Amino acid sequence: MKASMLNHGLDVPKLMEDEDCFVVILPGAGDNLDRIRVSKGLESGTVTSLMNELNERQKAILNQAVIEGEVTTRWCMKHFGVARDTVHRDLTYLVSLSILKRKGSGRSVKYVIKQDDSNV
Repeated sequence: MKASMLNHGLDVPKLMEDEDCFVVILPGAGDNLDRIRVSKGLESGTVTSLMNELNERQKAILNQAVIEGEVTTRWCMKHFGVARDTVHRDLTYLVSLSILKRKGSGRSVKYVIKQDDSNV
């Protein structure tokens, strides 16, 4: 776990004892999303920073999703002053990278940070 956290740009887990409990703290990236690295091209064994592949608008969209818990097409259009097609391309790209997940349909679509449910 320690190596995996370091490989993904995060700090090592903190292990503590609290009375009769064992506590594991898995530190996240906090406000510095640039430090997150996601394994890509597993066949070659390389680890690259996914954040380096995103433009500034896409990074801001992710930041909004982290802070507010969700982001909408309308928010993006208003905040960035870009066309719906541009926002749609950005959001579709972030979904294709498995960073965001689309929730709802039609005008009520919201995009949230995708959680890995396989380990729950």
